[in-house]
Amino acid sequence: MDALEGIRVGDTVRRAWAGAAKAAVTALRELPDGTEVADLLLPTGNTQFAYQVDGLVFVARTAEALPTRPCRRPHADLPCIRCEHADELTLPHTNLMVPFTPLRVVSRRGGELQYTAVLALDGQPVGTIEYDLCVGYAEYRPNPGSPVTVAQVDRFADQSVLEDGTTPTTAHVLDRLVEEWFGQTLVKAATRRGIGLARYHCAWGDEHHSLPSTPDDTDEALLAAARIVYPRTPHSNGVWQAWTKSQRWQVLPDPAGD
Repeated sequence: MDALEGIRVGDTVRRAWAGAAKAAVTALRELPDGTEVADLLLPTGNTQFAYQVDGLVFVARTAEALPTRPCRRPHADLPCIRCEHADELTLPHTNLMVPFTPLRVVSRRGGELQYTAVLALDGQPVGTIEYDLCVGYAEYRPNPGSPVTVAQVDRFADQSVLEDGTTPTTAHVLDRLVEEWFGQTLVKAATRRGIGLARYHCAWGDEHHSLPSTPDDTDEALLAAARIVYPRTPHSNGVWQAWTKSQRWQVLPDPAGD
């Protein structure tokens, strides 16, 4: 990745504040919004995810670049996406980085104020995610005899990373998994109707909108057409994005003349 020139896998770095511990770079990648991030192996043996590269200070370099090493975190007895499917680490609709591939929401009933969602491991239901506005947060309830316990879901959350690089609570992760299912549902519905999908992505949620689309649209043509339909950003802390043929959200190009 040319944009990451200057730091490579295997380098020793530290974060840019006084007294920060040295760490080894174990992976470099780019988030869907274009932010370049690094995974770090700390002296304690723990791996921490998604530190912005421009916030790291180079310390030393090995003679040769090292290959990306497998994840060295506890795995909660579930398959590890970081070890086995590193290119699928970030969920496309929420930008949530998760350690395990197969734990996903497969259905939901109810609305935004109260819902029950089915959580599945590799497609097999293992429990439900329950949310009630009166409670104020989502919680996992395993099915009788479920192979996925509450403790495992807590560890799953501990090893996940939010879009802003922070570690979420279990409730946040469960909520993001439901949002991920909702995004997938919208994409499937738009595909069946033969239309495109745009969203206004900001801190307090996403607003989804339809786009005219044809099967022949390239990503570039789709983004340009979406910018014509949605020429301006309504607030300074959000961006317009379009769902592209590459199966990810991409920020719309700046309007002509800006």
